[in-house]
Amino acid sequence: MGLNFTGQCLPQAATDRVWLTLPHDDPQLILSLLLATMVFSVALGVKPSDFTRVLQTPHAVVCGLIPQFILLPVGTWVATLLLDLPPNVEVAMILVASCPGGSLSNVVTHYGRGNTALSARILAACKTPGWL
Repeated sequence: MGLNFTGQCLPQAATDRVWLTLPHDDPQLILSLLLATMVFSVALGVKPSDFTRVLQTPHAVVCGLIPQFILLPVGTWVATLLLDLPPNVEVAMILVASCPGGSLSNVVTHYGRGNTALSARILAACKTPGWL
């Protein structure tokens, strides 16, 4: 007997033939692997010189933080007032708008041919206060 990737017991003959089986009914695992692959592929395209160039212009990071923490939540608040949504939906929308984009924002920046190193630096600046 052996175990496959999903933790199910397989007969010995099946383990001889199967090296790795992915569960077809677990979209969370498949999406996580896809996101990890995309983030890794973006990281391969960023050079250390890109980050040194970003560190030489700290005002660019501040210009990225202002929309993230001021303009986006205020714009969402105005949109919730105009749409006359229930209070719990308004709070949820403002909360989501106040959260940093995460590693997917770097992927979107890369595929949009933006400054990926700057996007990663802004993300790091957003997340650093949470570590303290």
